[in-house]
Amino acid sequence: MPAIRSCCVVLALALPAAAQDVHKVPSEHPTIQEAVDVAADGDIVEISGGTYFEAVVVAGKTGLLIRAKGKVVIDPPGATGLTLDGCTDCVVEKVRVAGGAPYGFHLLDSTGCALVKCRVESSADDGIRAEGGSGHLIEKCTVEAAGDDAIALGSGGGASVDGSLVIKCKLIAPHEDGVFVNGSNNDVESCTAIDAGQAGFSVTDSASSNDFFDCKAVRPGTSGLFAAGSNNDFLACKVTRSTLAGAYVESGNANRIAGCKLVKSGFDGIFAEQATTNVQILDNKVVSSADDNIEVDGPGASVTDNICLKATDDGCRLDGTGGTWSRNTSKGSGGDGFFVAFGTGNTLDDNTAKGSKGDGFGLGPDSSGNTLTSNVGKGNKGFDLNDESGGANTIGAGNDFGTTSP
Repeated sequence: MPAIRSCCVVLALALPAAAQDVHKVPSEHPTIQEAVDVAADGDIVEISGGTYFEAVVVAGKTGLLIRAKGKVVIDPPGATGLTLDGCTDCVVEKVRVAGGAPYGFHLLDSTGCALVKCRVESSADDGIRAEGGSGHLIEKCTVEAAGDDAIALGSGGGASVDGSLVIKCKLIAPHEDGVFVNGSNNDVESCTAIDAGQAGFSVTDSASSNDFFDCKAVRPGTSGLFAAGSNNDFLACKVTRSTLAGAYVESGNANRIAGCKLVKSGFDGIFAEQATTNVQILDNKVVSSADDNIEVDGPGASVTDNICLKATDDGCRLDGTGGTWSRNTSKGSGGDGFFVAFGTGNTLDDNTAKGSKGDGFGLGPDSSGNTLTSNVGKGNKGFDLNDESGGANTIGAGNDFGTTSP
């Protein structure tokens, strides 16, 4: 489970004990902007159902609540629908934005603000963009057909956002990512990304200590989970039918993929590049990947307690150095159960390979310094152990291989 930062975020967003005044739109104020401008800190702006052709900017307010009463749609004329600029502890509830250029909602240099049960459709750029500031809550929001990311905490080349919570949001067909994070100590929980043009959920190479928990990515255009940076966790997530890898760890240190289920990935189920160090791949279930179920190219990996079923190629491929692979199971792979192609100095302990169309455990001619102990290979169509390295690896104690070569 991710660290319980959520409580701190929610407490920070608590409304003042006593609101000063309620400003009603349109019965008292013809526009939302007029009501916002006259509202004092801690006031309520209550909007009756209807479509409002305006772009709303809330600047420098504290504790303001903007809530819809009925179906409220902001249809901005070539601008962002609603901006919170330099605000603190402001809350927007049940407001919709149709369009928005560049954004539907923009949280700019604000702290502890919340969007709750809001909706954005067809924004030109990000549906919801938080930029600068920290401690936001984005809860039960829906973003559909965003021109860029559905929800962006920070931007690739812009200000980061820290300590925020995105929870129970639905992200439908964004042109790029479902949720994009540039920042630290953010939580993304129980969100669903459907038909994202790029990744379902992603972090940049400068992001650190972010948690993605219980998220789902369905048919992402690239990878379901995209990790860079350091110490970012993807926990108990599910990815179905990704175009590329189900989970792609591009770079960074000590990123973790744990307790996830990755089904029918268009490339590897989980792929960690050479630029990754100390990646942790733990307790995942990877099924029917179009290439390998798990491939690690970077050094220092910990790959433990994973179940790999029916990979088109290898169940597990080791091209990295100094990794530990323990208690993993590969069944029914189209290639080898475990294939050490270029890997060096890895330890394979207590793994099981069964029913592979290739070898159970294959040690390629370019592998060296790897040690195998207490592994089981049974019922593989090739050899249960095929060592083509000419003795460059160590076959230690306790292995149980039915057939071996040479």
